[in-house]
Amino acid sequence: MSELNSNIPPSIINVGEKYFPNFALKKGVSLFQFAKLSISFLKEGNEYFIISGIIKENKSYESKVVFKSRLEDHPNGPLKTQCNCDLWKNNSHCPHTSFLFLYYFLYIKNNKTSLIETQSEPSPYLTLPNNQLEAVYPEHFGTMIEGPKYLIGASRNSKYTSLQYSLSQGRVVNFPEPQPFEGKLVVSLLSNDQSQGNPKFLFLYRDENRKIEKKVSLLEHFFLFNWNNGEVYSLPFEIKSTLQNLKFYPITPDINDLLEIFREKSLIDYSDTLINNIPFTDYEIKALTPNLVVERSKDKNGLDLKLSFLSENGKKVVPPNFFKILTNKNNIFSEFNKKIDFYDLIKGILDFFVSNSHQY
Repeated sequence: MSELNSNIPPSIINVGEKYFPNFALKKGVSLFQFAKLSISFLKEGNEYFIISGIIKENKSYESKVVFKSRLEDHPNGPLKTQCNCDLWKNNSHCPHTSFLFLYYFLYIKNNKTSLIETQSEPSPYLTLPNNQLEAVYPEHFGTMIEGPKYLIGASRNSKYTSLQYSLSQGRVVNFPEPQPFEGKLVVSLLSNDQSQGNPKFLFLYRDENRKIEKKVSLLEHFFLFNWNNGEVYSLPFEIKSTLQNLKFYPITPDINDLLEIFREKSLIDYSDTLINNIPFTDYEIKALTPNLVVERSKDKNGLDLKLSFLSENGKKVVPPNFFKILTNKNNIFSEFNKKIDFYDLIKGILDFFVSNSHQY
């Protein structure tokens, strides 16, 4: 069965074949390509080992493997497993436990750090830390980590400077001295049909040589961490301010909101924007036509105003959230006690758009 994955020695695959059904073994091998593992317990001796951990793929699963070689001839065999996934049964091991079993023989039993370190070409394997009990890593690359405890493997009271970090090439490093930020932060926005349930925007890093690094994380609004080389950059004030505003944004931002946030003039020297992997500057900006319809209201002596935006071919497009707030029922206008206050707000908004005046 070594054809399952040429990077796993046939001897280890053969051991797995003795105790796991074929479907569980195949799936367990495939988990090395995209799953994340955080070991929570490990104990071993000459004739046994016990290992448990959290395996993250589409969801997180808690798995445990107990192996006692002295029970090889026992009717129940030497292997016992547990997992909270739907595939695990009392009489049938699941892919997550086979992954944990193979992982033990592949990395821990022979005291190896990772097969990645001995390969010159990129490996499909998940990068596993040298010290599996301490090194941390992100759930997703390209996101903002809201605190040290949100890194996988970190404790609740962890600090960035006290952690060890598992890099994408198999090394484990301490938190280094932050360097001045050079290059640009690239914000990659995805439309709804492109995101497919994944984060709607990702952060990339373009260095001073214009090389794009995708395996990065923003450690809150303070630092950018490069998971390829372990370098850390202090974010400039302009980016910090924008990230703080994003963190406390009052609603879930859509792509228009994100464009407004990350296309601020103050970010021109520090940030670029992509939409579906195409630079924002390459898009053709098309004109929209506002369409205001005035109808008699059901209320006596009242009028209903309906505002929409039409494309060049006459199709309605989704308006910015700002206009949704102004035009939907139960909007902010209902909070005014006097009509004169409502009129003042409308006049101020009009002045802002026409003359860019902030005097309202």
